[in-house]
Amino acid sequence: MKERASTGFVVAMMLGTIVTGTINTIGAKAQLKVVLKDSQHKHFEHPYFQAISPYLGMFPLIFVYFCIRCSDRRKYGNELTPDEKDAKSKGLIVSYNPLWFGLPVVFSSGSYLLMSIGIYNVKASVYQITMCTMLPWTTLFSYIFLKKRYTLTQWLGIALMIFGIAVVGFNAIMYDKTSGDNSVFGIIFVVLSMLLYAAFFVTEEKLISKYHSNPFQVV
Repeated sequence: MKERASTGFVVAMMLGTIVTGTINTIGAKAQLKVVLKDSQHKHFEHPYFQAISPYLGMFPLIFVYFCIRCSDRRKYGNELTPDEKDAKSKGLIVSYNPLWFGLPVVFSSGSYLLMSIGIYNVKASVYQITMCTMLPWTTLFSYIFLKKRYTLTQWLGIALMIFGIAVVGFNAIMYDKTSGDNSVFGIIFVVLSMLLYAAFFVTEEKLISKYHSNPFQVV
């Protein structure tokens, strides 16, 4: 049976995600308001650059993984490491093609690109709320592909969340004229990006539950 993380740790991780996610949204929106040098009206409009920025930040972790891998090979040679032996005893596969983890990367990349286009067309607050559609998508995909089951209370919570998101989206489309006619376009892109992000989470969970992998390698 898998060990569960402590409640305090889970709460801390959730709060950290909220804070860093908020900073990320504000930073991305502020970046779009930057006026280019020698231009009074042209703004920074490069969603593709914002989409690859997270990967530029994560890329150095591959060197950390290679250092850990080299250290393990010097210490254990071609034998399994203690972590691999423990994972194998739990039924996880320790020898596999790492390209399997390329599928979540495809979903994640598409999600970041659509998110970057979406945030360009809607307010940061509407964008942040619309991102919550990731939870209904993830719930649906995990129900279908991971065979997870949820209580009636949890389904009611999801329904209330969808209603709240719909209210915010409707208000942005019908009454918020500051965003122009791009609100519908932006909201659709954000919702689609969350669909891909949910697919990323579900496929990655599926792979991690089957294959033993180093966290730095997965990132």
